[in-house]
Amino acid sequence: IISPYNLYLNPSRIVKQYEFWRLVTNFFYFRKM
Repeated sequence: IISPYNLYLNPSRIVKQYEFWRLVTNFFYFRKM
């Protein structure tokens, strides 16, 4: 099961940890965290 916190857009993690998939996956989760 994938947690919403694995999908949300987090700019600092994208830049520091090269998690570029966050740019795409954040659009697949539309519910509240």
